[in-house]
Amino acid sequence: MGKNNKKSSHSLALVGNDIVGPKVQAPVDFPFKLLRANSAAPTSGLVVFGAPFAGKKWLFKPFNFNKKQLLYFAISLVVLLGTFVAAEQLSKTSNQVETGSSVQESVKPKGLRSYVRQSVALKFGDTKILASTKVKSRWFKAKGVIISVNKKALGHYLDDLAKAYARSPHEQIYSVASDGAKTILVQGVSGFSLDVNASVVNKLSKLLLIGDKTKFTIPSHHIAFSSIAINGFGDKLLEANISTKRMYAYENGELVKTFLITAGAPATPTATGDFSIYSKVRIQDMKGFNADGTKYFQPDVEWVSYFNGSDAIHGNYWRPLSYFGSVNSSHGCLGIINSEAQWVYYWAPIGTKVVVHK
Repeated sequence: MGKNNKKSSHSLALVGNDIVGPKVQAPVDFPFKLLRANSAAPTSGLVVFGAPFAGKKWLFKPFNFNKKQLLYFAISLVVLLGTFVAAEQLSKTSNQVETGSSVQESVKPKGLRSYVRQSVALKFGDTKILASTKVKSRWFKAKGVIISVNKKALGHYLDDLAKAYARSPHEQIYSVASDGAKTILVQGVSGFSLDVNASVVNKLSKLLLIGDKTKFTIPSHHIAFSSIAINGFGDKLLEANISTKRMYAYENGELVKTFLITAGAPATPTATGDFSIYSKVRIQDMKGFNADGTKYFQPDVEWVSYFNGSDAIHGNYWRPLSYFGSVNSSHGCLGIINSEAQWVYYWAPIGTKVVVHK
């Protein structure tokens, strides 16, 4: 084929000898003319390799172009540059960590579902818990490609876990004989507590964002129990723990009954120590002063067993059942429901040892 000098604003004119094939049609207006590298063309320009020119070398040679072509070309360059800038910015945010709301973020190719479906095993002490999908769904949020951990929700879950597995220590009670020999009447039990704080939440959050079979040990510790020595212990013993709001009846060293109690309120606490039942009253009106100095009057209190001044074990009919074992609300007495106060009244004779402790 010979030279083809036909010009078109919509094609790339190929100039030179031995050109194989038809003209190469440009998909858009392009303000350059292509020349074969071995043609009688200027040597200045850009060398292009590969398709659509069948592996041959060509030179770009500028020629006159109109304003419309120049504008299109400029816009194309701006769009291309913007694409590269956006990609670079996205790369920089791939491992972004935000403060303020304490939310750690990570760009991952995985979707939100893969994070929620990952296996999460939490361990503390001898206990192991596998978090359910429903629970895990509250820990993650997605905004576009950004997967984030909702640390507030995660922290609430761990706090609830700590409350559920917390155990107060149970004091050990023992008697001392005249020769100094000790006999354990109530075996002490250590307490247990989970050490949940912001640092623990942060560490677990980082592992969750890895998104692959998370295993995490929640820090915990045991709480040592204390010991209480009593003297003159007979066959029967009443032990009241005003922290756990429980009372226990022992006979010949064996636990025979457990009670839920409401002890003295913070402003009017129950005295702790080693006491004995010294008086009983079948039914009576009770009156006295509140912590703020106002008077109170409670009629028809039944099954009263006094053990320390005005402090007594008695029936309490005016508090809701939810208070017993949960809320300390009295003026110092140990309140239990009427039927159980009746049991104590008949089971524990005057002189029965009553040990009150925290």
